[in-house]
Amino acid sequence: MKINMIEKISRKVFGITALLLAGGLTFAVVSPTNLAFADKATSPNEDVNATVSLLVNPSLTLEIEIDTDDVDPNPDKGDPNSMLIKLSSNQQSAGRFSALVSTNRDYILQVNGLDGDTTMSHDSDGTYFIPGTGCTVASGTNCWGIVSWSSDYANPPDPAYQAIPAVATEFTRGTGPVSEEETRFEVGISTSADAYAGTYKGKLVITASNI
Repeated sequence: MKINMIEKISRKVFGITALLLAGGLTFAVVSPTNLAFADKATSPNEDVNATVSLLVNPSLTLEIEIDTDDVDPNPDKGDPNSMLIKLSSNQQSAGRFSALVSTNRDYILQVNGLDGDTTMSHDSDGTYFIPGTGCTVASGTNCWGIVSWSSDYANPPDPAYQAIPAVATEFTRGTGPVSEEETRFEVGISTSADAYAGTYKGKLVITASNI
């Protein structure tokens, strides 16, 4: 039993010695540049995976289009994103615009009054204004509000106008990638019987953000 164990050990040592001698001989006669191809019959093949990564940067654009069916576009010179809604005392009217979003990611659309102002102020006398909160858009009431939807204008929902938000508030969201995906907005305005004559102005901020 001991003899067999010694034979096994001897064979193992001999095998290692043979490999070392063969390796030494190989290094002596083959240049380093061709070393990998010195013995194609016995050299193992090895596959290495190369990972290629591609980073696509997010892109996002937002355009506003005024619907000119019910309003006068561009009442303010040099401002293409403005509309003029005309009405008399004790009336209700509306103006529409579309937000067109192009992006390669999911997104949300938010609305708020500029600098937190939710009122429409009289152009020449700041003591007169039309509120955007705490009121209901209806004939006989000084009020303005906003609603959004994605269906065709031919079949819009019965507007339940929301108050004008003082801070950026989500109105809708979409799944990207999209190109000029349209979200429709309607601004409703109403006046009381004693509404002071003149032009009232309010500014909305429409924000598109990736999520």
